[in-house]
Amino acid sequence: MKKWLVPLACVAILALAGGAFATTLDFEDLTSFIGYGFIATPYHGFEMTLAGFVYKNLYTGSGFYYGTTGNVSMADLYDSITNITMAMPNGRFDLVSADITSGWNTGEHFTVEGWRNGVKVYTFTDITSYNGPYSFTFNFLDIDKVIFISGTDGVNAQLPPYYGDGQHLCIDNVVYNTSAVPLPASVLLMGSGLLCLSGLGLRRRFRR
Repeated sequence: MKKWLVPLACVAILALAGGAFATTLDFEDLTSFIGYGFIATPYHGFEMTLAGFVYKNLYTGSGFYYGTTGNVSMADLYDSITNITMAMPNGRFDLVSADITSGWNTGEHFTVEGWRNGVKVYTFTDITSYNGPYSFTFNFLDIDKVIFISGTDGVNAQLPPYYGDGQHLCIDNVVYNTSAVPLPASVLLMGSGLLCLSGLGLRRRFRR
């Protein structure tokens, strides 16, 4: 039995036992003939509330243009304070980071909240501007819902040719972790058996 089978078996057992998987939502799979729309729910396992999307080139020179690293980003489309909610009703996740850019303003405050079982357990507040993208790190652990809240302030940047206004957020590259579902005990037992067989093979080899 080869020596390398022992560490290989260990790795296999750890992998089968479950772990964290990092995922980035870049919203590039959203399409619209008019360049914007609302995100249909569920979306990649999330229940979405008041979540829209905007094409980068729809408002060239705005925060939606500078804050979108690909072609599409998530956005709040209403003309008032909007709470974009992403909830995972059948699981938990860790919110790692996201790019958050103001649609039209400089110096706009925003808030991101992490919730678990109906209780707010994390709050993050910072300032962003239109000339992004601006990346923020959250590290919200073991939550089932995140809320992105646009600000109530900021100075309109008067961006030609659109001169849009209001507190709107451009959100892109949402990075989160989910836990792998552990496999049945029978599969783990098989992995343990492989480890034992590898060890026996090495013992026999050393006794010769």
